[in-house]
Amino acid sequence: RGARLLNPYTRHALNAPQLTVERTLYLTPAGLGSPLLRGTTPAQGTRIQRFECEGGVRLDDGRFGDALDLEHARFTFTDDQELSLRRVQTPELRFLGERPARGRVVLS
Repeated sequence: RGARLLNPYTRHALNAPQLTVERTLYLTPAGLGSPLLRGTTPAQGTRIQRFECEGGVRLDDGRFGDALDLEHARFTFTDDQELSLRRVQTPELRFLGERPARGRVVLS
């Protein structure tokens, strides 16, 4: 949560085909503050670090036990980069990210 992946120079910033996650893979924002409040709704005024990725993401053939969560993720691609989720197996896909200005998103 709240990670920044940067690799704009080659095809992928994250290349993890056949990744298996027992529960949920979170590519989501994180509240920055007290670690004692982890898992709770952040208090008003809490600074949020969003998940950002500059470069392609490949999670083809991945298995995610509960969900793959891409809520509010921000992706920046070149024309030949993409978010690739080909043949992903998960009971729930939460994809509420911003549409990238360039590149593509593949959900086949």
